[in-house]
Parts: sequence; structure tokens; C-alpha cells
Amino acid sequence: FGADRDTALSALADSLAATVAGGPGANDASPPAEPEPVAAAAAAAQPSFMAASPPAPPSPPTAASLPGKRPLPADTSLIEAAIGTNQAYYLAHWRRMDATGKSYNWNWAACILNVFWFAFRKMRGPAILLGIVWVVSGAMMADPANRTLFKAGALLLVLPSFVTGGFGNLWYRRRIERLVAGAATMDRARAIAHLRARGGTSPLGLVVAIVAVLLLSVLATLPAALEQARRQQRIELPAGQRAAADAPAPPNAPAAD
Repeated sequence: FGADRDTALSALADSLAATVAGGPGANDASPPAEPEPVAAAAAAAQPSFMAASPPAPPSPPTAASLPGKRPLPADTSLIEAAIGTNQAYYLAHWRRMDATGKSYNWNWAACILNVFWFAFRKMRGPAILLGIVWVVSGAMMADPANRTLFKAGALLLVLPSFVTGGFGNLWYRRRIERLVAGAATMDRARAIAHLRARGGTSPLGLVVAIVAVLLLSVLATLPAALEQARRQQRIELPAGQRAAADAPAPPNAPAAD
């Protein structure tokens, strides 16, 4: 054999290697691919702990994410000019409202002194409306003997205080924003002067509100007070005088010719 034997053995080895690597039976030895429906069913049958984790809860809304809400600008000099006194309090509470996305924020002055707080902050519309509520509720509470009317007047006086305490900061912010928007076309110095004049506080308005509410309340409760005084006077009279006081007056005698 010699060299021919080595050549024949090398050719035979190459032929066997080619047959094993790419022969007709090679594809038959590989496992069949899993059909898609079977794979989907296997995925659905996985235990719950192997399922995907639930999505993260949504973050709380902020002022920028709510419709119609705008956060405070970085430069608040115009807003401060419109507020006047106690600027730090209102800016801090408004920023807190922006951070939480809430429209309500408690204000004790707006709750307890509601009509007078609105008058002091130059919000004349709410001040007039609440002044009417104070006068009407005072007239309803003027006669403690009428318990039903007295309780209704007390509720009418107390319930608006919770509304003004919860939403007073929001209403005041809207007023300040309207004032600042009205000065948008002015130059800076003129805008600040305009906002200080239109905004700020009004001690005179506070005095007028106090006098008007007290005077109108006295006038509204005067009839009930007079009636209560007459009833008390009849109770203190002796029985005979009480009957004479309650009896109708006799008709006038005809005049003599």
C-alpha cells in the first residue's frame, strides 16, 4: 500500500466527517421547534410569583399636571407686591398646594374672621355676601325662645366658616393672579406700583365691614328684641294688670253734638 494507503485513509476520514456534519440525517436529529400556541399556553401556566411585577402606582398630581393650574413662577416679586403684608405665609401655603396638587389649604383667619378677613384683603364680593349671611343669621338667632329658628341661624353662621377656612387661600391666590395678569403689559416699575395700589390690605375696608355688620345686625335683631322685652314686661305685671294690658282697647265714644 505505502503512500496510497495514507491518501485513501485521509480521503475516507474527510468523507465521514462531511457526512456526520451535513448529511441528510443531521436535520432529523435536531428537536422540533415548539409551536407558538404551545409556548403561549406554557407561559400562561406559569405560577403567579413568576409573572411580571405590577406597575408602580402613579405619582400624586402636582399643580403643573392639573388642568387650569399653574405653579408659582421662580420670580415672585410681582406676586409679593400684590400680596403686601404677610407675603411669606401665602407663598409657603401656595407652594404647598402646588406640591400636593390640592385646591384647599386651611387658613384660620379666613375661618374665624371670614367676612372681615375678606374685607381686609380687598375681596369685596365675598365680604358683602358673608356680611349678609352674618346679618341674616343674627336676626334668626335674636329670639332664643324659638329653638328651631335659633339652631338654623347658628348653622347658617358656622357652616360658611369651614368653607372660607378651607378655600380662602385658593380664592385669594386667584385674586392675586388676576391682578398680576392685568399688569402683564406694564413695565416692571409701573407694574409693581400698580399691584401695590390695587392689592395689599385695606384697614379702612376692615373698619367699614365691622361697622356695617354691627349696625345692620342691630337693626335686624331690633324687632325681635322689642318683642322679647314686651313679653318679659307682661310676665312681670300682676295678674289683673296683665289681663287689662292684653284686653283690646275699647272703641272711642262718639263725640257730643
